[in-house]
Amino acid sequence: MVYKILVTGVGICGKTTFARRLSESLKVRGFIIQNSDLDYDTNLSVNITQGFYILQTPHGKDSREIDKVNISNFNRVFYLQINPQTYQILLDARANAWFREGLIDGKNDIEPRTLMHRERLNEVIDGYAERRNKLFSDDKIYFERNSLVRFVDVELINNELFYRDYDHLLEEIVMEAHGEINL
Repeated sequence: MVYKILVTGVGICGKTTFARRLSESLKVRGFIIQNSDLDYDTNLSVNITQGFYILQTPHGKDSREIDKVNISNFNRVFYLQINPQTYQILLDARANAWFREGLIDGKNDIEPRTLMHRERLNEVIDGYAERRNKLFSDDKIYFERNSLVRFVDVELINNELFYRDYDHLLEEIVMEAHGEINL
């Protein structure tokens, strides 16, 4: 059997780091892992017959791909909720990287994209922060209704992402999965 985990939350909240850390922790315990990111892999095929399938979805319930993801098909959903100070630090770093590396900017994922201009940095940061607050508020209402969802607090401590109660959450899913997954 495959134990399915969904990792979601607003953009730039540490989903990839959380999923990678979870994958590594489970591999050390001898489990087979498949880790997919809906940003890059939209077919959602599970290619393992036992172990853990970890799927990351961008932007919580507002993901353009969320229609493909029925949260009731997952054994556990982790919604990462990042505090505003940590979010601002990560967003500033990400936005600076976008400008430094000449990455592209678009109004949305359908319209043509253009190169970002450095003078737009504050505008872009403010826009993301405003959108994040709205998404988080909507997500909280949507995901609080489901008992499979665990909210995970994310903080930046000494330049490293810290997930509150991570060890407890890891042990909880290992214990839940123990009877369902054959090693």
